[in-house]
Amino acid sequence: MTDILKNRKYSRTFVFALVALITNLIVILWGAFVRATGSGAGCGSHWPLCNGQVIPQSATFKTLVEFSHRVSSGWALITVALLVWSAFKKFPKGHLVRKGAVFSAVFILIEALIGAVLVLFSLVTTDRSNARAIVLGIHLLNTFFLVASLTATTLWTKKTDSHTRAPLPFKHIITIALLLCIVGVTGGLAALGNTLFPSPTLQQGIAQDFSPNSHILERIRIFHPAFAILTAFYLAIFSFSNIAALRLKNWALWPAKFLIAALAFQLILGFLNLAFLAPVALQIVHLAMADLVWILFVCFVCGIYSEKNQQHNPNV
Repeated sequence: MTDILKNRKYSRTFVFALVALITNLIVILWGAFVRATGSGAGCGSHWPLCNGQVIPQSATFKTLVEFSHRVSSGWALITVALLVWSAFKKFPKGHLVRKGAVFSAVFILIEALIGAVLVLFSLVTTDRSNARAIVLGIHLLNTFFLVASLTATTLWTKKTDSHTRAPLPFKHIITIALLLCIVGVTGGLAALGNTLFPSPTLQQGIAQDFSPNSHILERIRIFHPAFAILTAFYLAIFSFSNIAALRLKNWALWPAKFLIAALAFQLILGFLNLAFLAPVALQIVHLAMADLVWILFVCFVCGIYSEKNQQHNPNV
């Protein structure tokens, strides 16, 4: 990081990108708290106003939770706007940083639109409709794209000298990315199912998962741990094989090592969530680790790209 800050051309954009990434992660975790506490309707069916007011008066707990989420979302939008401004001011036309900033802006605008749809159509709190599940799934998928764009943009402000195109294990990368997205979406839907259909015991919860009379949000909960275990093993094998094959170093090596450790810890958190019937605090920690795994995967892929470029072009 010292090298980045010494280079004034890129330091400001790096800071904007990092702040945007951290801010959006906070918004994501706070959004999970909004869902878990049933505070989605804290501002009524009004958007972007809260109960028809810019600043709600005599606010309840749920109103404060939802209003603070909207304020933080607005700040996240501003941070991405600053990132776009800095990227276009400091980097030349066609640069990866510009492209990453634009993608980040597109995805955060979609986030805002989806948030408005959830509120305006009352797809919050106790709503059990299939429409809510579909919109939430799209919301979670878009969040993955947003975090990936911000992560890659942050890295590209640092590694700006790598332009040579080199072959990548695209089949494995796309497969893992798809599996991680499926795990994330099924995890979000499982968390929604736990919120709407809480079970007093683990045995009753499992019975509800396999009952043909249960709601769809209960029956799909079983898919989350299955996909999570499959993805963890696949990703671990991919990480180990690329470390050995490429002899990764520097900025490409640390994400691979941390990724393997994060996967193991995430599986433990998943089992704890299951055993303790998904308390809110544990749900937030589990989601934070899921975001970390996704970020490390993006860093790892960018690192492989850089290392392979250097192997093809030693002068880079």
